[in-house]
Amino acid sequence: MDFFLNRTALLATQHQKEKVIAPILESALGITVLVPKEINTDQFGTFTREKKRHGTAQEVVKKKALHALDTFGGDLSIASEGSFGNHPSIPFIISNQEIVTLIDKKHQLTISGVITTAKTNLWSQYISNTTELKTLIKKHDFPNHGLLLRYHPHLNFGIHKDIKTSPEILHKASKMLSKPFIKKIYVETDMRAHRNPTRMKAIQLATESLLKNIKSLCPSCNLPGYIVKKTKGQKNCKECKTPTKIPLYNISICQHCNHKENTHIGIETEVKAMYCNYCNP
Repeated sequence: MDFFLNRTALLATQHQKEKVIAPILESALGITVLVPKEINTDQFGTFTREKKRHGTAQEVVKKKALHALDTFGGDLSIASEGSFGNHPSIPFIISNQEIVTLIDKKHQLTISGVITTAKTNLWSQYISNTTELKTLIKKHDFPNHGLLLRYHPHLNFGIHKDIKTSPEILHKASKMLSKPFIKKIYVETDMRAHRNPTRMKAIQLATESLLKNIKSLCPSCNLPGYIVKKTKGQKNCKECKTPTKIPLYNISICQHCNHKENTHIGIETEVKAMYCNYCNP
């Protein structure tokens, strides 16, 4: 793709996300992905909660990408941001949403790829002895997946992270539990990308989503990032003809020239009763 061929993109990360982002984008776009050596993305918020994130994931990922350009120069940058919460469509399930965003100042483009997955190992609990911790080490695939030790989930100090071996984590836990008045400590999965292969896989999928959106060209101006921005209309229930929450059209909008078109979602204009709040409340 000539828009990006032979250009250098700064990747705003300090948690080794280049391992999954760079191979995909370098191969498909002909770019070189470079991670600035002294970039600090923790200033925008940390999963270990020493630093609170201010703004939504969408806002923060753009701040990271722009920070890379403002600090180190250039006109092309990439960043990613993740968040965890209730799954949007599966009750009682925690999901991981990952966003990977590309900002191209040369063409005034901001393009994102987003993935939401229920495949996450987000977990935490208190323990009162190292015997409990030994069980949890096996259960949560440590050290392949990182674990954090802390005194309390809301304290942003006294956190033990980057622990690499079972003897080390057991020793640290024993030392923490031996302190006066400490009867239990808090163990949680390390959700930082470089210590969490499950999350890293989600970042890879979000990068693939970004690439798909980059390759979607506007039929009017031929610039990339021509993607669905919103939906329109409602499909009716086949049984009772009541409007459902299933949209009728996708609306694609070009962020560069504002070309817009509606695309019918599927062939059917009506949906099964299982999607109807009246027939299936």
